[in-house]
Amino acid sequence: MPGNKSRNILFVILWLFTLSAVGADRVSSLENPRTRLLAPEISLPEINVFTKNTFFKLSELKGKLVIVNFWSLDCVPCLTEMGSLNRLSREYFSDGLRVVAIAVNNSAQEIRAYQKEKKWSFRMLVDPHREIRKLYEVDAIPVSYIIGRDGRFVARVKGSRNWFSADIRRQIEIFLKSR
Repeated sequence: MPGNKSRNILFVILWLFTLSAVGADRVSSLENPRTRLLAPEISLPEINVFTKNTFFKLSELKGKLVIVNFWSLDCVPCLTEMGSLNRLSREYFSDGLRVVAIAVNNSAQEIRAYQKEKKWSFRMLVDPHREIRKLYEVDAIPVSYIIGRDGRFVARVKGSRNWFSADIRRQIEIFLKSR
């Protein structure tokens, strides 16, 4: 029996090592489009803990690098990446990075309470009729689109990420330098 226990422990260690290696590779992967299409306009209610009835338009951010993140409060991977998105947003805000999080399954009240609790530094929107979700062909969350300063897509990121990893920060810095 002692041999089986050792073998089981070794198996678990190898399995965890494999998972961490696969995860590390996945974290750094950004899908770059072959053709850089113009990002469709986003026009949605903005959740703001200080004011009510504000409206957001993506076109107002032309000249900025924008990460549009689709998420939901009931999506654990979505919530997991929010802290690193916030850190990335704060780190590169003065360089022209903007993060916009679009909640696809939640009410404005739910998102307002969450934002008030977490104090995220980026903009939060709600897509109550899932119009923007359909327009951006979002079939699973979390998914993010990185939109260049020219308003065209530069990358799509499927799944949860550590947005403050060295690999992603390096790629964001390259996108920020592009005019």
